[in-house]
Amino acid sequence: MRKPTKAYYEYVVREGYSGSIESYLKDNFNYSSRVITRNKKEGYLRLNGKDVYFKEICKEGDIISLCFAGEYPDCDAVEMPLDIIHEDDDVIIINKSPNTVVHPTKSHQTDTLSNGIYAHWEKIKHTGKVRFVNRLDMDTSGIVVGAKNKYVHHFVQSQSMENITEKYYYAIVKGVIPDDSGLIDAPIIREEEFGLIRIVREDGDPSQTIYEVVERFRNHTLLKLKLLTGRTHQIRVHLKHIGYPIIGDFLYFPEENPYMSRQALHAASFSFIHPRTNERVTYTAPMPEDMQNAIEMMRRETGE
Repeated sequence: MRKPTKAYYEYVVREGYSGSIESYLKDNFNYSSRVITRNKKEGYLRLNGKDVYFKEICKEGDIISLCFAGEYPDCDAVEMPLDIIHEDDDVIIINKSPNTVVHPTKSHQTDTLSNGIYAHWEKIKHTGKVRFVNRLDMDTSGIVVGAKNKYVHHFVQSQSMENITEKYYYAIVKGVIPDDSGLIDAPIIREEEFGLIRIVREDGDPSQTIYEVVERFRNHTLLKLKLLTGRTHQIRVHLKHIGYPIIGDFLYFPEENPYMSRQALHAASFSFIHPRTNERVTYTAPMPEDMQNAIEMMRRETGE
C-alpha cells in the first residue's frame, strides 16, 4: 500500500494582527487543541519557511505553513458505483444511493460507502482515512460529506454544533398536513438504554426541525425539512410525533404502501464553510428516481 497522503495548509497572516500562531489559527481557522497536538507529534509547523513552535509570534504578512501526517484506510477497498458530487484535497461529497450503509458494521463489512471510497482513492493515488461529517441511515439517500483528515472533520463538524451548517431534506409523509410550514420542537431520547428506537420525551435532548409543505396529494404530503439539531433519526421521529410518519419507514411506520420500498427520505443539500477557502459552499443531490416515481403516482391519484 502507498504511504498515507499528507495534508498541507498555508495562511497569510491578516492585516493588523500580531500574536501567537496558535491563537491566530484557533481564532481564524477553528484549529482545536487536539488538532494542534496532532500536528506537533506527526507534522510540521513553519513560519516564513522556518520550523517554529505554536507559541511563536506572527504578524501581518507572515506565511504560516502546516503539514499533517496522513492516515491509512480503516477497511478494505471494494469497487462499487459512486456518485461523487465534488472532491478536493479536503473533502469528498457523495450522493449516497438508497440501501447503502455508510461505514462497516457487523453485517456489512465490504459493501459500504467507506469501501467504495477507498477503492476510488486507490485509483486516484490518494491514501487516507475518510471521516464522515454526517451519516445517513441505510435507507436514506442523498448528501454525505467525508473529511480527508482530522482537522477538516473538526472544522466542519463543529459548524454543525454551532448551527452554521445548513442541511435540507425531502420526505413524503402519510397524511395531508394543513399548515404550510411549522417548527417541530420536541426532545428526543432512546426508548431503551441500548435500543435502536428513539422517541419524543421531556427528558430527551433538545431537537428542532423546520418543515415546509412542497406539495399536497390526496393522502400524502411532500415536505422540505431543515435540521436545526442533528439527533439520530430526528426527522423520522419528529414526523411520527406530529402524526405524519414517513412512508416506507420500517422502524417508525411499518405500514406497507404501493409507492416506496424504503423510507421516503432524501438529504437534498448540505452547506458549510470550507476549511481551506473559509467561504460557504453548498452541495446538492437530485431527488432519486424511486421518490420521483412515488410523487408521480400520487399526482396521478390526486388528479383522478
